[in-house]
Amino acid sequence: MTICVLTTRHAADDDRIYHKQVQSLRARFPDLVVVAPPDGARLATDGVRHVEVTKRDGLLGRVRSALEAVAVVRRLDPAIVHFHDFDLLAAVPFLKLLTHARLIYDVHEVFPDVVRDGRRFSPRVRPVAAWLVERVEVAAARLCDGVITAYEAADRPIGRTGRLTRVVFNYPRLSLWEPDPDLAAGLRARYAGRELIVYQGGMSESRGLFHMLEGLARLTARRPAVSLLLLGLRDPALRAETERRALALGVLERLEIVPWVPHEQMASYLSVCRLGLLPLQPLPRYFVGIPIKVLEYMAAGLPVLSAALPNVAGYLESSEAGVTYDSTDAEAFAVAVDRLLSDDALLQRMAASGRKAVRERWSWDVMEPILFDVYEHLLASSGGGGAR
Repeated sequence: MTICVLTTRHAADDDRIYHKQVQSLRARFPDLVVVAPPDGARLATDGVRHVEVTKRDGLLGRVRSALEAVAVVRRLDPAIVHFHDFDLLAAVPFLKLLTHARLIYDVHEVFPDVVRDGRRFSPRVRPVAAWLVERVEVAAARLCDGVITAYEAADRPIGRTGRLTRVVFNYPRLSLWEPDPDLAAGLRARYAGRELIVYQGGMSESRGLFHMLEGLARLTARRPAVSLLLLGLRDPALRAETERRALALGVLERLEIVPWVPHEQMASYLSVCRLGLLPLQPLPRYFVGIPIKVLEYMAAGLPVLSAALPNVAGYLESSEAGVTYDSTDAEAFAVAVDRLLSDDALLQRMAASGRKAVRERWSWDVMEPILFDVYEHLLASSGGGGAR
């Protein structure tokens, strides 16, 4: 029995898709194949079967990638197709018609909110575009057999499709959050004498990238050793703009950019830092779910300074692993960073509390049974039996 994990937009070794779901599923379903864009060296090393599809940009290009994915899936003839992209909703009718597979739509983001908050459309058009995205998503999801969301969706249309729906939060897999001693030692030597505060993951203005630079400039007199470490700033144009602004603010020498860090090395980088940052701007798209970086900071024993978002505040308050601040105010950022870095005892308590909370409540071990339950249910209802 073949299980197909499908994406045309994410990397084959994506954190949620590969390091969590694929690694869990392959233990139950030996005949598992990942259909994803190239860059599958890690998959080959781990012995995971990988069939490549082409990642294309533009509307026509994305449609072509979706159709290519349909052709690949048809050849594989899987029992379940677990797909991860909004783009692939266009392929759902074809997959239903041309295959016998059960379809699982895995929703990573609240796409209507992404459109509503974005800049791709004019402010006048955004509400209409968001409504259309929601209608398309719900209509296609109703053709699927199951829906998995990375956020609580019960009060949203995607959570009321009538399909089997489960929430599988993107909690960290704890085995990946122990630093490598040799790598960590090398990083400590590289950054000796610097107080590192870190942001890791996707970056943009709305995620607080330029806000952090402005806050860093206000820290110059207070804490001359503080440097901002950005892990994952890969876009050349965005990096150039970041460096231009940092130069204008006089903080370029306090900025360290690492374009890409393998997921399994992230804990080593975080282990040499003093504070993990989540400076998201207060947009509705960020008010849902828990950003995985918050729990990854905690898993690595790193205290958290987060924007005052309601969905994040509860995690920090219940775990005592961090504090929140007004992410629209660069001075508030500087004050909060200075206060936390001045209190070693507080940072140590936060670090210990965060690790404990993730270990006991918010690890992938808690989510894995929910993922298996979806598969067991769909296979049983199709007459395919349970996992062997």
